[in-house]
Amino acid sequence: MDSLKSFTLLYVEDDKATVEVMEEVLKSKVKEFFVAYDGEEGIQSYKKNMPDIILTDINMPRLNGIEMAKEIKKINPSQAIILLTAFNENNLLHQSVDLGVDGYVTKPITDISKVIDPLRKTAQRLQGVLDKQKLQKLLEVQGKTAAVGEMLSNIAHQWRQPLSVITMHASSIKLLIDMDEEITKEMLMDCSNGVMHQANYLSETIDDFRDFFQGDTTKIVEINISEVTHKLEKLIKSSFNNNFIKYRVKIENDFVLKVNENQLIQALINICNNAKDAITAQKQTDNLYFFIDITNHKGRATIKLRDSGGGIDKDIIEKVYEPYFTTKHPSIGTGIGLYMSHQIVTKQLKGSIQVENIKYEYENKKLYGAEFTIDFPLK
Repeated sequence: MDSLKSFTLLYVEDDKATVEVMEEVLKSKVKEFFVAYDGEEGIQSYKKNMPDIILTDINMPRLNGIEMAKEIKKINPSQAIILLTAFNENNLLHQSVDLGVDGYVTKPITDISKVIDPLRKTAQRLQGVLDKQKLQKLLEVQGKTAAVGEMLSNIAHQWRQPLSVITMHASSIKLLIDMDEEITKEMLMDCSNGVMHQANYLSETIDDFRDFFQGDTTKIVEINISEVTHKLEKLIKSSFNNNFIKYRVKIENDFVLKVNENQLIQALINICNNAKDAITAQKQTDNLYFFIDITNHKGRATIKLRDSGGGIDKDIIEKVYEPYFTTKHPSIGTGIGLYMSHQIVTKQLKGSIQVENIKYEYENKKLYGAEFTIDFPLK
């Protein structure tokens, strides 16, 4: 199918005879066709209909095509615009250079293909942008799905102990009943308080994970970095503890940052999960460590995440941010996690993320692993 058929078009031209001819030719070739007869009408139509492509004459009454394009670009800097221009309009064309228009069509139009071709070319560019956005959305969904699987595993670990305690309380009461033993009020209160305490813990766990998965990924808030790391710890601590990994979070000076909290936590969780997998893959019983060190300097935050997992092979370290790249078995790795962390840091936080293998010491122990460094502006 002609890609042009998927997009809407606004045609701005003050000559009604020309409009009739162009409408007859173009209306059937686009998804929807809108007409305006000068720049002011063009802006009104744009705000109302939000067309994908604008085809406009330059020389028009009230507001010319260049001025109209400037106003529309203020609303949407990426708006696709094609200008219709006469040979004697060079002075106006110079003004359009900085606008970033998609193309020019010289008047008078003797061959309709001179209009159709740039429209199709623009439509193909827009389709490429849409395809890229769809792919990005798919990767985001897959990344979230992979995180869900990891978090469900964490929830299972986190719930085992409180469920065992609840079962123990219930079993002790049942045993007393079976043995016809006296059950005092104090014993029942003891058991009830124990069950309620563990049930509250389970409820808090559900809230923690629900807040993470249902959190708004667009809302920007001011939050202390200590609050971010506290929420991060609540999500990863069970997984790390069950794998006997000792972790430490160190903040040089607590500070406020302006970010999307949910996205920052997701970026950090992905790195934490990779570190846990790298450490456990070593099959060691000691020297299992993970560190998070956070500083801020001159309006920028720096987060260093360092593990003792033996580092990343030098032949693949440059590929770790590529989508679907993984060294793990397909049952535990999708290759989406670090890609999503890279996207969040560079695109959403407007920062950078680097990784290197380092040797370091902790408590007189020599350790070796990967260190991820995230740097981004606080506002």
